[in-house]
Amino acid sequence: YFRPHPDGGADRKSSSRYLTCVYYFFRQPRGFAGGNLRLYDGGYEAEGLVPAESFRDIDVIDNRLVVFPSDAIHEVLPIRCPSGAFTDSRFAVTSWFHRTSDPHPETTLGWGHFRFGSDPTSSADATSEEGGS
Repeated sequence: YFRPHPDGGADRKSSSRYLTCVYYFFRQPRGFAGGNLRLYDGGYEAEGLVPAESFRDIDVIDNRLVVFPSDAIHEVLPIRCPSGAFTDSRFAVTSWFHRTSDPHPETTLGWGHFRFGSDPTSSADATSEEGGS
């Protein structure tokens, strides 16, 4: 499981991640317990990102997509899979919408402010874009 953290980093300006999307899927009947997503209330204060003591647990439901701000503090609660079988596990696919550093000049809000695809700042992406291996 993952301890409380924001996906966008502790400093809202240091990350381009804007929205986090988590898709849950698993075999029926459910062979695990736990693994819920806990979203904390709270926000940015003078000292940085501060979680509140209040939170909301999001149940893991098969074929569910959860979308939340990437700078929201969240954690994944422990998962128990009594059988230990891979097929009885909880599965999740996570992706992010990123803010573009160079918004389209004709847009004030919306898709012109997001970029899609690989992260050009990643060394692996830079290598593949240059025709490397």
